[in-house]
Amino acid sequence: MKKSKMIVKNIGRMTLVMLLLFSLCACSMSGSSSKPSKIGEVSQADASGTDLQTEEGLPAESGAAAPKETKSAENTPAKTTAAPEKDKYQVGDIIEVKGLKMVYTASGEYKTDNRYMQPAEGKKYIFAEFYIENTGNSSTSVSYFDFDGYADGYAVDQKYSFEKELSGSISKGRWNIGRIYFEVPQDAKEIEIEYEYNILSDKKIVFTYEGEKDCGFVPEPKTAQSEGVFLPGDIIEADKFKIAYLGCDYFTSDNMFLQPDEGNVYIYLEFEFENISSGDRNVNSLYLNCYADGKPCNSTSLRDDDLSATLSAGRKAKGTVAFQVPQDATTIEVEFVDNLFSNDAIIFLFQK
Repeated sequence: MKKSKMIVKNIGRMTLVMLLLFSLCACSMSGSSSKPSKIGEVSQADASGTDLQTEEGLPAESGAAAPKETKSAENTPAKTTAAPEKDKYQVGDIIEVKGLKMVYTASGEYKTDNRYMQPAEGKKYIFAEFYIENTGNSSTSVSYFDFDGYADGYAVDQKYSFEKELSGSISKGRWNIGRIYFEVPQDAKEIEIEYEYNILSDKKIVFTYEGEKDCGFVPEPKTAQSEGVFLPGDIIEADKFKIAYLGCDYFTSDNMFLQPDEGNVYIYLEFEFENISSGDRNVNSLYLNCYADGKPCNSTSLRDDDLSATLSAGRKAKGTVAFQVPQDATTIEVEFVDNLFSNDAIIFLFQK
């Protein structure tokens, strides 16, 4: 009897933990149940990121009245009630949903010279490209895992390891642009791509594939430096760690087969982490995200002093985190979130 009571008690505890976790997920998704709404289209006259037209300021050929003056994305009126609801979206549409601004920028057929990565007989590769800006108050993640493809109603395989793949976390105020790829029948008549924006309710946005299309959208770099950034030499005491930002620099790989992409360079930042909490804490380069002018950058593990350790209370670890960034980037920042529940990031500025 005593053993059965313990089992019931443990099950009760597990149930309570599950309910608490579900509540936390529901809170974090608050507002995510709202319907996606089209807030405009990319202007063909000026397709840069500074000209995201709302429905009240669409080009005349769209059927809406021509605007008296061009309005930038930063000055776009919050009121978008004039935007008609849509079940499906096309290239050029600008959508707002769940703290995200999405632009369906381009689509088309993808061909590769790699003979080991060719579509099956009777099939082809296609891509859809999206710009995604985090307009919410917390970090989020959007990647190809969130998308599914259908050809004439049948599910199709998604393909990976192609160029410009959409992947990565996006902090508040940051943006990303990338592609997703599918293998579809050559003779498919209707191809649709679904994005699941609410995992708790299975709510999705549907994008139609209409062949070779490009709205000409060019993202506007976010070069403004974040408030409260930390510089080399600073020491920060956070919730679980005391962090010393020891320095930063560029570095060159000695491996001729592991070099940055054209127009990019490798950088590193060096830190010392001290665990000031009462329990064990893990710290490694995966917990730090890099942004160049607002866009996520890929991490790299080419150095032999990578930051990676599990620290007992009071213990320290020293190491570097390295990234590949555009050579012409104006503002490079690296974020570390010490408390996942607060989403407040500690931001380190790469400064040379």
